[in-house]
Amino acid sequence: MIFYPKWLFTAGFTLTPWLMFIRHDCRDNKPLHLHEQVHQRQMREAWTVVFWFRYLLSKKWRQRYEVEAYKAQIAAGASLQGCAQLLSSMYLLGISYDKAYALLKT
Repeated sequence: MIFYPKWLFTAGFTLTPWLMFIRHDCRDNKPLHLHEQVHQRQMREAWTVVFWFRYLLSKKWRQRYEVEAYKAQIAAGASLQGCAQLLSSMYLLGISYDKAYALLKT
């Protein structure tokens, strides 16, 4: 199920494998939908509780999950530069833009 609220603090957010939020003004952003669908699959594969435990407590896992999701987003037409900027600044990973760019380019 996908909800499109106007109040969402970020462009997209996946809470469970069956519950996704996409900000209303991003409703037609297919690359963003694919990014969030990757998180849904990750949650199904790892189990939702395990996914969130890893995501919240481990920079290594958070980076791994986000890199995979951003690569899908880029493959669907999103800007590599824009995704690298978000990856380096939004997830408390402590990585530079150049490191994020290199991770997403490979």
